[in-house]
Amino acid sequence: KYLKTDVKIGVILPQRYEKRESPFPVVYILGQNLVSKKQIEENFYLGKNDNPQAVFVSVLMPARPVSAAEIAEFFTLELLPYFELNYKVASSPKERVLAVSGPLAVKGLEIVASKGDYFKNLAIILFEPTPLPALSVGLQDDIKVWAAGNLSNMIRLQTLLEKNGLKFPAGFAYKFAAPDKNKNLWAEVNLNYLLNPETRKVKKAKVHSSLESFSLAAMPSAELWINVLLSGGYEVNY
Repeated sequence: KYLKTDVKIGVILPQRYEKRESPFPVVYILGQNLVSKKQIEENFYLGKNDNPQAVFVSVLMPARPVSAAEIAEFFTLELLPYFELNYKVASSPKERVLAVSGPLAVKGLEIVASKGDYFKNLAIILFEPTPLPALSVGLQDDIKVWAAGNLSNMIRLQTLLEKNGLKFPAGFAYKFAAPDKNKNLWAEVNLNYLLNPETRKVKKAKVHSSLESFSLAAMPSAELWINVLLSGGYEVNY
């Protein structure tokens, strides 16, 4: 209706779906391919259980170009109401995750910026060079972003997020990934960071440099990064 075309959707339910009365967190995956149950179980991390305890909704986007405004309208007026009426999924925006990859990552940022009352969590996978948007609306301070991609994209993304009011690690965190990870886009997503506030507490941080040894006096600039261990027991880069 709102996208003016048929949209293919895949739904993956957790093992305990039928037995549990309370609603599950829900992850809406926006992509150019439907994500399978096997991909969900192998790649998305949510706690220590073998199977993530969340409902996953995979949305295959139309082949034609679709604007962020069109996608936002489709989600807020059609998709979210349908799933909250027919499935045991949480209606709280803090228990919803929007997951996007590649060129769609830009649209994901725009949707979360304009529809922060609907989505508080965003997972971005960004490997290829993609221009990031100049957001006309700043991000609400309770938005959480988890990102993975190559170094240059993550540096640009960090600049954008900080400019729009998010702070590390409470507001965003990310992980540098090798280019070959592009074959398995969702392997770097840590939903635990987005859905569990306790995991955002920093335990320790270690600074590394891209060179074994260098002199700051002799170099106009040096590339540095920090590996941060969060209380959830995993590292992110900063």
